[in-house]
Amino acid sequence: MDAVRDIRAGRRVKIRHASPRDEDAFLELRRSSGSFLTRWEPIREGGEGELAPEMELFRRMIEFDDSRVPLLVERRGDSVILGVININQVARGAFQNCALGWWIGRPHARKGYMKEAVALVLEHIFLDLDLHRVEANIQTDNPASRALAEGVGMRREGFSERFLKIAGRWCDHERWAITSETWHESGDMPH
Repeated sequence: MDAVRDIRAGRRVKIRHASPRDEDAFLELRRSSGSFLTRWEPIREGGEGELAPEMELFRRMIEFDDSRVPLLVERRGDSVILGVININQVARGAFQNCALGWWIGRPHARKGYMKEAVALVLEHIFLDLDLHRVEANIQTDNPASRALAEGVGMRREGFSERFLKIAGRWCDHERWAITSETWHESGDMPH
């Protein structure tokens, strides 16, 4: 069996890299949460000879590089996969920035798991990856994600009209961000 390394662990959840053994649980969570997630995601099409959308998402979970780090959110105790947080567009040099994206399965939503998981990811980004700034672009009609961003100390920086094509239409987004200095000053870092 392949070894899986936890990146960070909190009170109720941990974040870690995916492994091939996670495939069935990941696919089941995606399929059971499809209609719950559809309005927040780009349309993914599986044509002839292509992987089905869920299979392609899983493949991208285990095949990544330094510019994109997908992480599973797993419940401690029973190891149930709850969702995913993606660290995207990692830029080094003078920028030292990344963008976050996340989703949680329908059965686990609104239970506080994702807030703890995003806080763990910020810890990983600022302490392990040594990045300076994290941003998240959130659809204007997604109050749960806006509350999550605010709850982990991010601040609203701006508005981007027709920023991403989601569920087949161009959607407005708010840009939320936090810097390492703000994060360190907030007291949310480990002591």
